[in-house]
Amino acid sequence: MAAPVDFLRLYQELNLSSGASLEELKRAYRRRVSELHPDRLAQSDVAAARRAAERLQDLTVLYGAATEFHVRHGRLPGGVAPRRAAFETPPPPSSAVSAPAPVRRSLRGALLGIGLLILCAWMFWVAQYPEDDAASSEPETIAEPATAVAPLRPPVREPALPALDFGMLKRDVLALQGEPLIRGDDRWEYGPSWISFDKGKVSDWYSSPLRPLRHASQNPPPRKEIR
Repeated sequence: MAAPVDFLRLYQELNLSSGASLEELKRAYRRRVSELHPDRLAQSDVAAARRAAERLQDLTVLYGAATEFHVRHGRLPGGVAPRRAAFETPPPPSSAVSAPAPVRRSLRGALLGIGLLILCAWMFWVAQYPEDDAASSEPETIAEPATAVAPLRPPVREPALPALDFGMLKRDVLALQGEPLIRGDDRWEYGPSWISFDKGKVSDWYSSPLRPLRHASQNPPPRKEIR
């Protein structure tokens, strides 16, 4: 059995109330990820950067559990479930609910008579055409000629996606990595991972183990000259 998730700690970390909306949760999460990014503290205090990375990992786990809760229940943990539509059909008045007893008896008798007629007609049909029913229930099979054998074709392989590399344009990075959480002119952030651009082309990146970039090494190879 999975351990319960402490969503209260998530709200305290993001400075939100339990009645926050999904958009408020996303904005607060992106802001907190930017504050706890290890690169901002790595040069000044290595220990603080390590603690920030651990907090960021816990925050990412809690954020994923909260979004999954919203997908299942239509609300965030601790929120209020959506109300039903106010234009539902009101119940009929009490005077129109119950019909007089003679009308109910006559309607029940008519329905019973119709059901008996349908049953008798079906039994008569089965007695008259038993073979046709059995033949119609079996699927028709068409024998193929022995010579009509399709040649074997090699399986079609889908083209592999390119790996992240220096000089890649922004549109190619967007098709490979998807929309970033924080999108700047010269830097795109995917949680703890990021990609830097110089004149619209990839110049550097960092792929964090917490949220690695697709088709990219954790640290780029020696920097190439961008033409």
